[in-house]
Amino acid sequence: MDLVVLNGSPKSDDSITLHYVKYLEKKFPQHNFTKHHVGKKIRSILKDKKKFESILKDVSRADGVIWSVPVYTCTVPSQLIYFIDRIFEEGREEIFKGKYCTTITTSAKFYDHTAHNYLKASSEDMGMEYVDGFSAMMYDLLEEDKREELQKFADIFFRYIKAQAKTPKEFVSVQKSDFSYEPGAVRNVSNKKKDYDIILISDHTDEDKNLKRMIGVFVKSMKYKVKVFNLHDIEVKGGCLGCVRCVNTASCIYKDEHEEFYEKNIKPADAVIYATKIKNRCFPAIWEQFYDRSFYNGHCPRTMGQQLGYIISGPLKQNSNIKEILKSRNEMGLTNLVGIVTDEAEDSQLITDHIRQFSRDFSWSLENDFMRPYTFRREGGHKIFRDLIYEMKFVFTEDHKFYKKHDLYDFPQKKYKTRIKNFFLKILLNTPGIKEKAQDKMTEYMIMPLEEVIDEA
Repeated sequence: MDLVVLNGSPKSDDSITLHYVKYLEKKFPQHNFTKHHVGKKIRSILKDKKKFESILKDVSRADGVIWSVPVYTCTVPSQLIYFIDRIFEEGREEIFKGKYCTTITTSAKFYDHTAHNYLKASSEDMGMEYVDGFSAMMYDLLEEDKREELQKFADIFFRYIKAQAKTPKEFVSVQKSDFSYEPGAVRNVSNKKKDYDIILISDHTDEDKNLKRMIGVFVKSMKYKVKVFNLHDIEVKGGCLGCVRCVNTASCIYKDEHEEFYEKNIKPADAVIYATKIKNRCFPAIWEQFYDRSFYNGHCPRTMGQQLGYIISGPLKQNSNIKEILKSRNEMGLTNLVGIVTDEAEDSQLITDHIRQFSRDFSWSLENDFMRPYTFRREGGHKIFRDLIYEMKFVFTEDHKFYKKHDLYDFPQKKYKTRIKNFFLKILLNTPGIKEKAQDKMTEYMIMPLEEVIDEA
């Protein structure tokens, strides 16, 4: 079989993920693997039509396509998103239609599922036959049983291609709309207060009329002053290179305006509103580039305590994976998600009402310092990062300092009072007679401390 590997890592041949592909190449010598380093070479691919067409030509001849990519900030690197967006912009989905494809990722198993969802949805939008992918920890390849799993996964993929078996589709096709939002007359709140540092970041252009109008309604409706920025006005020379040099310096090797903008505007802000549109199966690649470059902050919630919100133009309800990514980033950042407003209702008056309420909710959340309780997204993700940083504190030195300073190393085994209490209670509750009585009153014991709080209230 002829296989095309689209390597989304900016590290080219030095990519950890690509080494999983190289291992398969050795184990399945009967197949031909052609690799394209789209992550590393994305600038030249976007500029040079011949390079782009050369990749598509190899895809057209291939029996299968493998997306080989690390997981960045709950999805794939911006470099690969730029490449996929170009396929749709050029209308070249036909080249990929009917091709079998799958995904191989490496990560710390932190929101790898949302990265896989993005690639699966994008592949299905191209008409490809997607075989569910393989998600590995970075160094799983060192373990024999994991190598066996990788080979079995590859065998499944090859069997699908050989049998030309049809794969079930998971994501519905997105229905695009030409709805035009007309907000009508909106009163501008005069004498806006400056009690809080509120910023709104957008990527709108003159063509994004709905988004521009939604932003205008929000800014007018807020009783506090809002500073508006546009990503197109901020010099960002490229996406995250995955060089991890920032882990000891807390600074990016790029010399552009990203870090300065982040430090001066985002970190000190009391509230941040992100305003953008949905493009294909995520936001425009310029956003993912902006998020990825924030990795110089490490795995630390540098914006903890902020109020956060989104103004989105496009079919968010048809893209549940995007909403999952937004909520996950919010919770992992220890921010409060005030809300998300969109134009998908296709009712101008209703949209305006939603935005006005959104502005009122923002003001109230700021004034009351409200923080909504977090879910598994935060609790599960935090434990992954906590353990990763502790085990690799010799690498993630800045993360380690931050976690120590903010008491984020909340290992259960370090709670000595709890351990002593559990030790004696275990002995007590395994004593005949006491055990049976305790079991009979277990429900009563469970609610007892809650009832004491209610009584005091």
